[in-house]
Amino acid sequence: GVYTWNSQFMSHGLNGYQYVARIECAYAADADITLDFSTYDGTAPQTVVLPSTGGVYQKRLITLTFNKFYLIRYGATSTAPMQLYLDAWTVFVSQWGRQSVPFHFQPATVE
Repeated sequence: GVYTWNSQFMSHGLNGYQYVARIECAYAADADITLDFSTYDGTAPQTVVLPSTGGVYQKRLITLTFNKFYLIRYGATSTAPMQLYLDAWTVFVSQWGRQSVPFHFQPATVE
């Protein structure tokens, strides 16, 4: 079977264009997880593959390819059971053109 998860489109609480530099993912999976991204009015980062953890909890920091958007949707797909610990994920997101360090967005805080 195929196991999937998708977020709603979101703005991370920002106005205007933004980008995601990195994501710290917390998960457990019996097979690889494919993370995909869809954007509204922009360029989505390339798909990222998180390796299987053998079902053991693990955190992994990933760096995304170029992206710029108003809204983004996150998706995850695997061929085996997976657990995404979204309350432990951190998305490093910034307003487009901002020179400071990206702020930490916790996806679990979005309803």
